[in-house]
Amino acid sequence: MENKLTFINGDDWEGVFINGVLKYEGHNISIWKFAEIAQEYNTLNFEFLLINEDGLEWLSDVGSFPTKFTEIPRQFIEKDGD
Repeated sequence: MENKLTFINGDDWEGVFINGVLKYEGHNISIWKFAEIAQEYNTLNFEFLLINEDGLEWLSDVGSFPTKFTEIPRQFIEKDGD
């Protein structure tokens, strides 16, 4: 199975999930760090997502991204560029 990276941005908080599991989060994950992660996991299979306005309130309430990507309510996720 090929590894999949998911980069998600929630205003001033960002996270990287690898195969649906949170590996990195913080206020700023640079493109260089993302490239390093992609190289570490030997994949170019990735997606960029955003937390919508309703999700920002949820993220603020919970304080950080959950350990599993599937625990983020789908109604709060948008594809970058939508």
